[in-house]
Amino acid sequence: MTPESVLVYLDLPSTILESQAFQPLTIAAKQFYAVHYKDITRFRKATLGLPLDSVEAILASDDLQLKSENAVYRFVLDWALAHYPDYKERRDTVL
Repeated sequence: MTPESVLVYLDLPSTILESQAFQPLTIAAKQFYAVHYKDITRFRKATLGLPLDSVEAILASDDLQLKSENAVYRFVLDWALAHYPDYKERRDTVL
């Protein structure tokens, strides 16, 4: 799997991703991101460009390798600002 191919899978409509037939693929795609981007500060530029589903998979992982929770907080703020320039939309997405 490559980051590009994983994006294709995770970008499918939710009705497909939630179907039982696609569950193993969805789980594998999310695990790929969780393993590949354990250190979001090291791959900052790449991770800031990821869609919400991918970021959620990374942040939900127990294997994050960061120096502090502040790094996660800062990343989420920067990611939200990059993807949702409108304050109201950003607030509704992050909160």
